[in-house]
Amino acid sequence: MITIIRLFFSLGAFFLVQSAVDAIAKHKSYRGILILCDQLKNEKDPRALFGLAKACRIRNAYLRDSLVEFLQRKDLTYRGKAAALESLGFQCDPRDLTYLLQIVQDKNEIGLHSIIRSGALRALGRHRSMEGFKYLMTRLPLGLEPERARAAIIDGLAASAGWQERRYLKEVIEVISDSLRDTNLNVRWSCASALVQLEATEKATELERSKPNFAEQDWPYLERKVHTLRTSSPNDKCKELQKNIEDLETKLKKLEDKISEREAKEKAEKQKVDVISSETKNEI
Repeated sequence: MITIIRLFFSLGAFFLVQSAVDAIAKHKSYRGILILCDQLKNEKDPRALFGLAKACRIRNAYLRDSLVEFLQRKDLTYRGKAAALESLGFQCDPRDLTYLLQIVQDKNEIGLHSIIRSGALRALGRHRSMEGFKYLMTRLPLGLEPERARAAIIDGLAASAGWQERRYLKEVIEVISDSLRDTNLNVRWSCASALVQLEATEKATELERSKPNFAEQDWPYLERKVHTLRTSSPNDKCKELQKNIEDLETKLKKLEDKISEREAKEKAEKQKVDVISSETKNEI
């Protein structure tokens, strides 16, 4: 596999490079990660930069350092830089928080159609830090972020909320459900996806009632999201967890029985040896 991937990179064709990085992203081997690090330094085709950066969503120290170096390049495309920021956020390295906050507040780092700003906002969510989460919570009101980037705030909050205290999770769900009535259609769609991602089953009815806020031809897709939300009950997960615990308890009980049986045999054998030793001494 690795040999074929190296061959694809050596040929240099864009579609072959894309196929190679997709294979590495699925493979997630150590050697594959080293190849990605090498390509982040040497890839010149601007069409390949987005797919290459997106494939780096594998948590690894070497890959993190290569992404930091990659982001300093001057020839990055908007999509390439946005994908690299998201991959850097995925590393969850505390050292990157200051940099991500700096990028997300830099007026010169917005990009065409707010592509870079959107990537930076999603990166803060993927970083899972409390500081990044709190920053995202303050950026949803109109006028604070470019209109095209506001949907990325919802995406970031959905990615981060599950890693915060439960009280923050409830707060995020309320904010997202309220934003189902936002003036921005992309924000509304991000909210629908976020509620499913956060398994906010209590908001299924509210999501269903928001259908008039979407185009009629999109209603079947929205209904599938409502169905997914209603069927992703936490009770099912609790039952599965309970079953796993019961299975573990059964295995533990069997192990304890085997240990007790073994100890009993060893004790019986020891007593037998003691009796034989005692009889031998008496004969002497």
